[in-house]
Amino acid sequence: MFKPQFRDDVYIEYSFGGAPTKVQVNPLYCLTDDSTSELVKLLAAFNPQVDTAIPLISGGPFHATDVVNIIKFSDGAGHETEWKYAGLIANYWNHGFPEAYALASAINDIIASMG
Repeated sequence: MFKPQFRDDVYIEYSFGGAPTKVQVNPLYCLTDDSTSELVKLLAAFNPQVDTAIPLISGGPFHATDVVNIIKFSDGAGHETEWKYAGLIANYWNHGFPEAYALASAINDIIASMG
């Protein structure tokens, strides 16, 4: 059974002229590399592509301490989903749907609506 592991070491740092502030990014956005690899294997039929991105907010006075894994899916014919945080997809896989195949069904529906 897939049991995703989430990182708790990603922060957003900012300062508005005072002392710097550090706020933890919700770990559900921060899937570990090993768990991302497991998720990709589980969802291989949907041609997952993995990349990294700055979590949530960055720029100006905001700075992320690290990047997190993001993932998108395609039908192999040029139709793709938008990039999503891999951690959120892993959480949906385990908790957001009453049955595991619902995520696969949702991905199929998204891809089908693009054509």
